Amino acid sequence: MFIDFVGLTTMALLIEQPRHPYDLQRTIRERRWDQAFRVGGMPRSLYHAVDRLARLGLIEPVETSREGNRPERTVYRITDEGREEFHARVRSLLETPVSEQPVVAAALGFIAYLTPGTVLDALESRVVQLASELAGIDASLRALHEEMRLPRQLLIGLECRRALRHAELDWARSVVEELRTGSLTWSWDELGRHFAAEQARREGQGGAGPPFQNPPSWTFGEPSAPPFAPASGAGDPGEEPTHTPGQSPC
Repeated sequence: MFIDFVGLTTMALLIEQPRHPYDLQRTIRERRWDQAFRVGGMPRSLYHAVDRLARLGLIEPVETSREGNRPERTVYRITDEGREEFHARVRSLLETPVSEQPVVAAALGFIAYLTPGTVLDALESRVVQLASELAGIDASLRALHEEMRLPRQLLIGLECRRALRHAELDWARSVVEELRTGSLTWSWDELGRHFAAEQARREGQGGAGPPFQNPPSWTFGEPSAPPFAPASGAGDPGEEPTHTPGQSPC
């Protein structure tokens, strides 16, 4: 799902007061919204958002001024249509859960193809990076609250990000501990026996599962086949299966 954070941020700041794009950019960075709201690629993405919102009639130019030899600066304000659109977009984001698949969740689906030691090393590194990120968020929250005196209503998005990262850090630490103690571990032989048993169970129930033969001698690093790979016949793993013409190969 695409969310136009740059456009939303632009409209939010114009609700406060009319601004020119440079003032928008400066305020976004001062408040750390470029980090909290994924406002990247500035200033180009910001200028593109301003042009797009103006074409849609959600914001409009108020005046254009020039100071000395500096380029002209156009001040924009939000329109009534823009205010309604902003309220509708934000309300929808708040009330409708979005199915978001974190990259780490996808990667965790493949840990069986690595050794437990490799996964442990990777997650220990992730724990360090998460802890560092949380320290940075805490520093930003203190600075924005104590130095810039921003009210909590403008910081609660950063609080949410911190809560989610903290939950991930706690979970990652728990998995690291399981890997260290050996309560979470695996091997190719173990997984092969599991899939072979499941295949036998399905066949016993009359189900039609994928073909599976007795697990080969899988080894870490360069497994000869994943535990759910179909058998390639009675010969070597890479040989084509043979059968008598007119006879089913199954």
